[in-house]
Amino acid sequence: MKIKSLDTITEKWAKETPARAPYYEEGIKDPARDWKSAAIEGQAAYEAAMRDPAVLALRKKKIEQVGTEKW
Repeated sequence: MKIKSLDTITEKWAKETPARAPYYEEGIKDPARDWKSAAIEGQAAYEAAMRDPAVLALRKKKIEQVGTEKW
């Protein structure tokens, strides 16, 4: 997979993100789906993920990498 340089990614993010803010604001003011209902529907998937040993190991690994200083 070809990945663009960090400079290219940073430049695009800085240029494009502010232009997308109105779309984000519109979406949160008038969402296509009710957040509460969708979150409740996804509860079983969330619980399954939280029991997955790989997910739990990744969480611990990331906590150890970041440490209190970065938190």
